[in-house]
Amino acid sequence: LEKAQEAQRNLNHILNSRNKALTEYKNLIEKSEKKYGELIESIKDGMVIFYFSKLYYINREALKILELKSEKEAEGKNVEFILEKLTKDNSLEKEFNSILEDKNTKNKKIKKLKKDDKEYEITLLKIDELSKLIYIKDVTEINKNMKTKMEYEEYLKEEILKNYHSLLKMTLE
Repeated sequence: LEKAQEAQRNLNHILNSRNKALTEYKNLIEKSEKKYGELIESIKDGMVIFYFSKLYYINREALKILELKSEKEAEGKNVEFILEKLTKDNSLEKEFNSILEDKNTKNKKIKKLKKDDKEYEITLLKIDELSKLIYIKDVTEINKNMKTKMEYEEYLKEEILKNYHSLLKMTLE
């Protein structure tokens, strides 16, 4: 009986130390999740993460883009719901599904989309067989800058041609 009690004390001691370690690991995981959550929230693009084709996480920017009031409104929704909120039709869903079926494709820009005077580039990332991420990047300013740059370059070409013609005209006189 004394040996059994001693064995029980040893087992209790081992169990307590494992419980303590488990609690410490749990705290570390929670801190890590909080840190990664803050990191994802700081990104100014929309991020929607799916696990088993159900919404697992959505950041604030994605909520704004999708015109959802809160995470609860999106909670448990499937991929099709999010894609429909983006395009109001099923064109994106068909392309999304074709990418998922292709075993060689890990990520792909699948669409440029205009919505509410903004332009978005939507990228699908297959994290693994069970996890997917939809990344929604606001490219409105980038596109405006590109347009301005192209207009400026065209203006410079015209100016160079004008100057060249003026110089040519002066040399011929």
